[in-house]
Amino acid sequence: MGVPSTIDAPTIKNAFEDAPSVCAIFAAGGFIHNIRDAYGSAERLVMMASALDFTTRMIPRGRETCASPEG
Repeated sequence: MGVPSTIDAPTIKNAFEDAPSVCAIFAAGGFIHNIRDAYGSAERLVMMASALDFTTRMIPRGRETCASPEG
């Protein structure tokens, strides 16, 4: 079984679980490695935060969300 989402688990009220801060990383368009670079940056932030005993979450599907009319 995978990690529950707000659709799968009614006990989860929001995707960020009332996080005190959220970091969004955007990549510049037109660069061949933009998504990989942005993901690598996010991965390093998560590892550094974990080393400082912060609970972290990474949501790597922002590309589709920001490409939507609502994004």
